[in-house]
Amino acid sequence: MKKIAISIGDLNGIGIEIALRAHKKIKKYCNPIYIIDEKMLHQAAKKLKLKVPKNFTIIAPNAKAFRIKPGIVSKKSGAYSFASFKKAVTLAKAKKVDAIVTLPINKEAWQKANIPYKGHTDTLRDFFKKDVIMMLGSKKMYVALY
Repeated sequence: MKKIAISIGDLNGIGIEIALRAHKKIKKYCNPIYIIDEKMLHQAAKKLKLKVPKNFTIIAPNAKAFRIKPGIVSKKSGAYSFASFKKAVTLAKAKKVDAIVTLPINKEAWQKANIPYKGHTDTLRDFFKKDVIMMLGSKKMYVALY
C-alpha cells in the first residue's frame, strides 16, 4: 500500500477532526502518516473528545506547540499548519512517501504567520519549480482550477 503524508492543516479548524474520524476508512486505501506531534495530537483529541486510533502514525513537523483555540485565526496555528505542510513536501521530495494529502488550512492564519504564500498551490509551484493546478474530485466529476 502507498505511504501518504497528510499535512494536518489548521489545528484551530476542522482538519484534525477529519483525520481522527476518517482514519479507519483512510487506512483501507493507504498507509497514512499524519504530520503532527504527539502533544498537539493529544490536545486536539481531548478537545474533540475523540480517541487517537492505535495505528495513527505520526511524524512531528518542525513547529512549536500552542494552545488550540477552535475557530480562532492565529499566527501560531498558521505557522504550525505551514510547518506540517512543509514536512509532508520534504518527505515526498526525499521519496519517503508516495504522495501528500493536505487538510484544510486557513489562509489568513498563514498571512498572520508571515508565510510568503497564499496557499498550498502556489507553495507547491515554488517548492517543486513546476506548473501546478488544484483539482477536486468525486465519483461523478473532477474540477481543476487553473
